[in-house]
Amino acid sequence: MLSKQVLKACKLVSLLLVLVMVFSGCGGTEVERYLKKYAKPVDFEQGLDDKTFGNADNYRFFFAGEIHQQTMIYPAKKMMLQYLHENQGVNYLLMEEGMGAGLLIDHYIQTGDEEILNFALECKKGLHTDAELERDLWQWLYEYNSQQPEDKKIHAIGIDAEFNINAMIKGISLLVEQPDKVSKEWKMLFEEPMGDEQQSFAKVVPLLLPLEKHEKELRDIFGENYEIVVQIAGYLTSFVSYIQNGGSGELGDELYSFRDEHSLENIRFLLNTLPEDAKFFAQFGAGHTYQTLVNDFSTGTENFHRLGARLNEGRFPLKGQVCSILYMVENKSGVTKKNEPLGYYDWFDNSVFQDYFEQATFIPLDMEGSPFTQEIEGMIPKEEGAALTDYFQKILILPNSEEASKIK
Repeated sequence: MLSKQVLKACKLVSLLLVLVMVFSGCGGTEVERYLKKYAKPVDFEQGLDDKTFGNADNYRFFFAGEIHQQTMIYPAKKMMLQYLHENQGVNYLLMEEGMGAGLLIDHYIQTGDEEILNFALECKKGLHTDAELERDLWQWLYEYNSQQPEDKKIHAIGIDAEFNINAMIKGISLLVEQPDKVSKEWKMLFEEPMGDEQQSFAKVVPLLLPLEKHEKELRDIFGENYEIVVQIAGYLTSFVSYIQNGGSGELGDELYSFRDEHSLENIRFLLNTLPEDAKFFAQFGAGHTYQTLVNDFSTGTENFHRLGARLNEGRFPLKGQVCSILYMVENKSGVTKKNEPLGYYDWFDNSVFQDYFEQATFIPLDMEGSPFTQEIEGMIPKEEGAALTDYFQKILILPNSEEASKIK
């Protein structure tokens, strides 16, 4: 006969097996149970809350990945910025445009100067930000910002390449502190209407480069803003060198890598000049936000070293403090009439989220015990051993999106 201890052990094992069958039968897989617990519908007007956003304790740089010129990325940006500003102490919005061009947007959201906003929007035509919803976004941010105390106002800063030299030049003109010391050459540059991009580039380069030659004049003109002008001029120096060394001006790995390295240097500059506790929100094309290399058609090949990865490697000050938030943008399929993610997410198995495709939904993937922090078989087919949180830590599902109208 079996001993009492053995019988007790058998009963305990049987009970455990029953519990496992009950939970697996009623609650589904580990992934399904996790999503049922943490995936929350969001209302853009009501915004996010801490419970929905989930883990945020160790993050300082919140990096959202969009698909450009889609309608739903704009309410998402408003919602995300407001939540991060009010709940996580984010006061700096970093933009996927040059530091010079970014001065125009920051000037507008601090002052409401519509003439500057119109100039900035005119310069965006033909670029990845060519969407009339840009106007609404910045007008909303101006109104929101005007309600904040001085020490809590949001500042917008461009950190990317200068996509429009005329915007850069106009931005630099806003930094002038001593108008009476501005030379004839600078006045002509600032006062002339927008013209050919190449001509504008040819005019501004000799006025800034080499910096050593112009330092005294630049210090006289720009005063305390001199270091910002130097940082903007650094882009011109880098770009001239990049082209002279055979760099391609065509979209692809080489140009993306140049841009992301330049963005990294601008972030380094900000970390050295802004308060030590400064926190940031940036919304770039999704490819820039991944923290591990991805071979996906939307950004080129596996050689494209993304900004998200650069921020998190080596001894960079933000290592371990970057939260990448993937915007999974969807539109209605012409066949099924259901929301389906656009083709930019084919590099991982997004079907596990399909129960949430019909409603704007926020999913923190980085909560304690999350299955997404470990390898899930078939989730990332091309990368053995990879977890989804190696690439991004949150998902915001954005259904019913459409291509946005161009700037008028």
